[in-house]
Amino acid sequence: MKARLHAARVICKRQCFAVLISPGYYLSLSMGMILSYLVIRGFIHSIDSNGFNPELSSSFDLIARSFTGLFGSALFRRIFSQGPFLLSGIAGFLPITVFITMNMVGRLGFEKNVGAVDLVLFGPADGFSYVIASMVRDIFLYMGAFFILILYSAFIAVTHNLVLGPDFFLALTASLFFGIVFSAYTCLCAVVTNSTTSGVVLCILIAFVFMLIQTGTYLISGQYVHTLSLVFSLALRWVSPVYYSGLILNAQSNPAAVTVLAVIGNIGIAGTAVFLGGLYFNKTGERT
Repeated sequence: MKARLHAARVICKRQCFAVLISPGYYLSLSMGMILSYLVIRGFIHSIDSNGFNPELSSSFDLIARSFTGLFGSALFRRIFSQGPFLLSGIAGFLPITVFITMNMVGRLGFEKNVGAVDLVLFGPADGFSYVIASMVRDIFLYMGAFFILILYSAFIAVTHNLVLGPDFFLALTASLFFGIVFSAYTCLCAVVTNSTTSGVVLCILIAFVFMLIQTGTYLISGQYVHTLSLVFSLALRWVSPVYYSGLILNAQSNPAAVTVLAVIGNIGIAGTAVFLGGLYFNKTGERT
């Protein structure tokens, strides 16, 4: 166990260094900040003497009409009940999540193809060390983005005379857990597939299914789609990071036990995916 942890630490340091000296992480952070600022700026331009009025901003008016038509005005008002920071937090974390997950599957696919994984697994480490190192690397990257977005949003709030409400921190926390769990799914997809392309396609398919099912449960138009989404959600929600992140996002209205269950569920899914990935590496010997 000690040797496995040491190998994971060494691999994690190498992978973190490789990401931090490349521009991709910083570009995704910058893109997240831009998206976050655009949401905040649109909200500010939608304020008049009567409060929040999305008709004052053409982009927000389009979003409001589309969102209200699909999900109802109550959910739209809930999103902006404490200002723009719930949506800005989610929008700011999205590019980072996409980058980290795609970097995971791309890097792992490349290292498998060139034999780098073979060299590591038949040397000082095993499959569990390699998968754990990859996940710890992603957790560090997510945590860095988490605190940077908090500082950035606090600066924007102060300079624009706004207040960061509890929804903002819940949105970032939910996004953080979603990113970590989806990275675990991505790692498993990259391990069990034979090429980078197939790993990316499988990751996108999993994300699309989870997002589609969860989104369908909020629809007010299309009763058949809503009912079908509810049925699939009941079956798949227990392995869906979207479902558990939604519970964290609604922590203020849910009992504390539900939020704790959501956190435990996210950790359980991530741990299971990492365990299966390490087990697959050890069983196959990574000779694809």
